[in-house]
Amino acid sequence: MSVPTQQPTPQALTSTDADSTHPTNSPDNPDNTDNTDNTVTPAVTTHERIARVAAVIFLVIICVAVVWPSGREVAELKDSLGPAFLSQEGKDVVLNLVMLAPATFCAVAGWRDVPWWMWALAGCVVGLSAEVLQSLLPMLERRPSLANVGQNAVGAWAGALAAWYLLRRLHPRPASA
Repeated sequence: MSVPTQQPTPQALTSTDADSTHPTNSPDNPDNTDNTDNTVTPAVTTHERIARVAAVIFLVIICVAVVWPSGREVAELKDSLGPAFLSQEGKDVVLNLVMLAPATFCAVAGWRDVPWWMWALAGCVVGLSAEVLQSLLPMLERRPSLANVGQNAVGAWAGALAAWYLLRRLHPRPASA
């Protein structure tokens, strides 16, 4: 009768193992024992890290704005931020259009390995979720609207597409072999 032997316990993943800039991912490193196909994991640049942080900051600002309880205070803020030549409704439309554009722009720039259109779709989900949340929580005193969902979606697509275009023009990545 054979007794099954216990497999060795795998080593824990450390922060240096997870860092994409760690030299063990380079085929030029003589200590590289786990990279048998000689692929190079692209390093995350400083610009990408800054864009990631900015995307998270924009998302936090969006979340705070969405769940701000006073609709009147939000309307006053929009009125003070929007262009002076627009009416209050016009300012509302413009600010809904640009609400998600910076977040999706930064997300595309920060996570370049994720397709740009996925960030645009994620922005659409955020915009839809914001309006659903406002409709489900009446204590927010907000007026959710399907028009806002569409305006947010246009802004999300515009931000993601602008980042994709600029990155493609300014910083092309070499094609994978």
